Amino acid sequence: MATGIYKTQTPESGAEYASVDYGMALAHHAIPRYQYEAQGYEPPFDELPTKQEFEARKKPIDKPDEKDDEAET
Repeated sequence: MATGIYKTQTPESGAEYASVDYGMALAHHAIPRYQYEAQGYEPPFDELPTKQEFEARKKPIDKPDEKDDEAET
């Protein structure tokens, strides 16, 4: 089943869209909020992160400096 990934809003009109993963590689599509809700996709639209929140979660966490690990041994 398709799953919502994140939501966006156009600055000009305020229209809301959801990016949806259809379970295929590189098959993310933006659809209007009304269509997302009519299809019953999960999670609920209001619970989707914004695109900025989604991208921030994808960033790798900084790893400790390897030099610090070597100094302790």
